Amino acid sequence: MRKRTDKEIRTEILAAASAGATKTEIMFRAFITHNQFYSYLASLMEADMIRYEKAQHFYKTSEIGREYLGAQA
Repeated sequence: MRKRTDKEIRTEILAAASAGATKTEIMFRAFITHNQFYSYLASLMEADMIRYEKAQHFYKTSEIGREYLGAQA
């Protein structure tokens, strides 16, 4: 597998969380490690691209994140 850029990994994380997903589901779909997940999660949450839904216990891509995904398509 070739080395992916940060932009590609962010896009895969946001796509994985678009309908709502747990940490494990996002890691599996984006092919990232636990450490990578938390590293990227911090930057995505800071940019308001992803949020944590406490009541449902999952992450979901925000409107800003969906706009980012649309621009990447």
